[in-house]
Amino acid sequence: MDASAVSGTTVPHDVADRRDAAQGFAPVVATPALVHLLDTVAVPLPLAVAGTSDRGRRTLIALAPEIAAAAEIAALIAREPRLAGRVLVDPALAGAAKAWDPGPFGPDAVVRAAREADPVAVLARGRPDGEDVLAALAAERAGLPFVRVDEVAEIEAPAGLRPRMAAGLGAARVRIGGARRTAVAFGPGDDPARLRLDGAATARPVVVTTRRRLERALRAAIAATVIAETTGRLERLDPALSAARIPSRPQATALLGGAALLLLGAFDLLPGAGLAVFAISAFAFLGCGWVRLLATVEAPPPRSVAPLADDELPAYTVLAALHREEAMVETLVAALAALDYPPARREVVLVIEAGDAGTLAAAERAVAGRRGFRVVAVPDGRPRTKPRALAYALAFSRGDLVTVYDAEDRPDPGQLRAAAAAFARGPDHLACVQARLVIDRTEVALQRLFAIEYACLFDGLLPWLGHNRLPLPLGGTSNHFKRVALDACGGWDPWNVTEDADLGLRLARFGFTADVVDSFTREEAPARLSVWLPQRVRWIKGWVATWLVAMRRPATLYREIGPGGFAALQVHFAATVLAGLLHPAGLILVGLHLSGLRSFDADRGFLGDVVVVAAATGVVAGYAGNVALALAVLRRTERRHLVPWAFALPLYWLLTSAASWTALVDLVRRPHFWAKTPHTAFEARKGRKGKGKRRKRRRG
Repeated sequence: MDASAVSGTTVPHDVADRRDAAQGFAPVVATPALVHLLDTVAVPLPLAVAGTSDRGRRTLIALAPEIAAAAEIAALIAREPRLAGRVLVDPALAGAAKAWDPGPFGPDAVVRAAREADPVAVLARGRPDGEDVLAALAAERAGLPFVRVDEVAEIEAPAGLRPRMAAGLGAARVRIGGARRTAVAFGPGDDPARLRLDGAATARPVVVTTRRRLERALRAAIAATVIAETTGRLERLDPALSAARIPSRPQATALLGGAALLLLGAFDLLPGAGLAVFAISAFAFLGCGWVRLLATVEAPPPRSVAPLADDELPAYTVLAALHREEAMVETLVAALAALDYPPARREVVLVIEAGDAGTLAAAERAVAGRRGFRVVAVPDGRPRTKPRALAYALAFSRGDLVTVYDAEDRPDPGQLRAAAAAFARGPDHLACVQARLVIDRTEVALQRLFAIEYACLFDGLLPWLGHNRLPLPLGGTSNHFKRVALDACGGWDPWNVTEDADLGLRLARFGFTADVVDSFTREEAPARLSVWLPQRVRWIKGWVATWLVAMRRPATLYREIGPGGFAALQVHFAATVLAGLLHPAGLILVGLHLSGLRSFDADRGFLGDVVVVAAATGVVAGYAGNVALALAVLRRTERRHLVPWAFALPLYWLLTSAASWTALVDLVRRPHFWAKTPHTAFEARKGRKGKGKRRKRRRG
C-alpha cells in the first residue's frame, strides 16, 4: 500500500518519499483509542525533545495530514531512526502535531494494545515489570520519582492498621535512606493526573510506587502480628475446637490399642476379639450402606435460584492456596479470570508460602496487570498447612463472600453468581454452599473409580445431607462462605489437615447450615497410586482428627447438632473409617465363618450367630448402598460410560483399607503433616497423552 494513502487519509508526498530513509517510518491512522491510550500512559513530549538522542527511547509522533512541518519531522526521524517506531496520521489533530514517549513498552506494543478492550491492562501484562513501567511513566509525567518501596524503603505502617485495610490504602509514610517520604500508589486504571494533586497536597516529598508494591510492604510490616493472631485464633475461641493437640496421649494409646485388638480379632488370635470385629463391621457397613440407600431413593432435585443484578452482587474474595505449583499458576489464573463477576466486586488472592520462591515468581508474573488479582506470601512457621495459609490470607481479604479453589481447578464461569444468588435467596442461617466437583479425565482405572466416588459424594450424598439440614463434610475446594459466619465460628483450623470437613461440622455446631449450589468445578484425579495414596492417607487422618475433636465433649456436641446430625457424624467419620479398616478382615472372617472352614469359639451360640449375620448383612448393605448410589448418580449426570466400573468399587475399597491403616499410624506419628498432592497442568497432560498415542502409532 502506498504510504500516501492510508485508510483514505492523505499523507504529504514529501513525508512519504522519505519513508525508506526513516527506519520504522510506516504511517498508520491514529485511532481515538490509540491517542487516548498514549495520553493516559505515555509521557507527552515537545517535538523538539522528540528529536534529541539523549533519551535513548523510541517515540510515537502523531501528525495532522496537512501539517507543514511533516517533512522536517520525517527528516529528523531519518537522522535519528531509533527514536521513532511509528508515525501516526491523525485527522483529528487539525494542523497540530503531538509526540509521546511510551518508555520501555515501545511503540509497537502500544499500537497493538490500543486495539484491545482494556489496553492499559494489556500493556501491564505484556511485561514482567509492566505495572512498574506504568507507574514510572505516570510518575515522570507528574515530575515525581518512582520507587520500589517494598525493596528499598522502610514502611511506617499506620498505628492500628487492620489487615483488611492494607489493600485499600493509597499512600503511606516511608523512610528511604533515612529521609521521610510519602509513597503514593499507582496502578492500572488510575488517573495519572491524581499524582500531581497528591504531590501538591502532601507536606512531605512524594514518591510513586505501584499499588501491589505498597500493599506488599504494608503486609510485611504487620505479618508477624497477623500470622500469630490467625494461627491461634480458634484455640483462643475454644481450645476444645482445635486439632492442635490431637491426638492426646490417651487418644493415641486408645487408637493404637484398638487397632491392635482389631488385628488380633481379624486373625482370631485373642478370644472374643473376633466377635468384636463382627459387631464393629456390622455397625460400619450398615451405617454407610443405609445412608447411601437413603440418598439414592430421596435424591432432592437440583435447585436453581433467580440470579442477582450486577448492582446487587456482594463483594467476593476468591482464595487459592498454592504450594510448589509453578506449572499450574498460569492455567489457574486464566480459569479464575474467566469467572463471570464484576471485577470491581471481586478480588482473587493467590496464597503462597514465603519460602516457595518458584511459585511466588510464577504467580507474580501471572497476575501482573490483572486488576483485582494479588499474591499473598504466608510467613514461615508451623504448621505448614493449607488452612493456616487460608486463615492468614483471609485476614487481608475484603469480600463479604469467600470461596476457595485448588491449583488444578477450572470452575464454571457462573459459579460466583450462582453462589451469591443462593445466599441472597436462602435463609439467614445458610452459611456455606458447596459446588459439585467433577473429574474431567478418566483415562485409567484409578481415575474412573475416583470419579465415581466423587460423583457419589457431590451428586448424591451431599445434596441429601444439605436437603435434610445435616452437617456437610465439605470438599476442599469450591465451597463458598459468608464471611460473617467464618469469623463467628473461628474460620479454618490451621492444625487440621482436612480443614474442609472440620469447618463444615463446626458451622453446624454454631447453628449455621450448609447446602449444595447448582454449579460445578472441573478438576483432576490421581492417575498413579503413588499420588492417590498420600492424598487419601491425609484425608482419612484428618477425618479421624475431626472425629476426635468433635467427641471431646459428646454431650455438648449432641445438643449442638441434634440427634440427626450426631448420627450423620458417626456414620460419615467413624463408620467410614472403620469400614475401611475392617473391610479385608471382615470379608475374611465372614467368609470363613459362613463357609464352615473355620469355627471361632467366641462366636458359638445364638448371640454370636446374630452378630455374624448382622456383619454379613452389613457388608452386603454397604456394597448395595454404594453401588446403587453410584448407578443412580452416573445415570442422572450423563456419565453412563462409568456405570460398569461401579461394580469394581469393592476392589477400590481395598486400596482405601490400606490408606486407612497407614493414616492411623500417621496420625500418631505426625498429626499435622500435610502430604502435598502434585498436579500437572492440563495442557501438559494433554500433550503427554498425544505423544503416547504418536509413539503407539509408530510402533504399529
